[in-house]
Order: sequence, then C-alpha cells, then structure tokens
Amino acid sequence: MGRTEKSVNHCYHDRIIDIDILLYDKLQVRTDHLQIPHPLMLDRDFVINPLSEILGEETTDMIAFIGKTIEKRSSMVEP
Repeated sequence: MGRTEKSVNHCYHDRIIDIDILLYDKLQVRTDHLQIPHPLMLDRDFVINPLSEILGEETTDMIAFIGKTIEKRSSMVEP
C-alpha cells in the first residue's frame, strides 16, 4: 500500500492504510517492504515519548538496542 504518485505540489498522496511496526520484542527484520525496528523512530518525539511512558526503566535498553540496530544497518549500506 505504498505511495507511488505525488501530487501537484510534490507531496505524496494519502495511503489507504499506513501501519508502522515500531518494535516486536528484539526481532530485527529488513526487507524491501518491512523494517523492524522502525528505522526513523528515534528521530520522532511523538513516538519515543509515549513509548518511554509505556516502557519506563526499560527505555534506555530499548533505545540502545534500536541505536545499535540502526548503526549496524547503516554500516551495511554501500556508498
């Protein structure tokens, strides 16, 4: 259900459905259509703040895990 067409002002059209899977335990998935953990979640306060409230003291471990996962992925990308 990805966006493929842009509108006149170069913004994407709305999608029928948009589900972002932030985390699923410590599962790591990277395919053309799915990435878990979500690769941009650390950059979004509207994601991290509520997640921190839910996770409480586990937040630091979760952020460290995601950071390591994202760092590992970026080192796999060839320039």
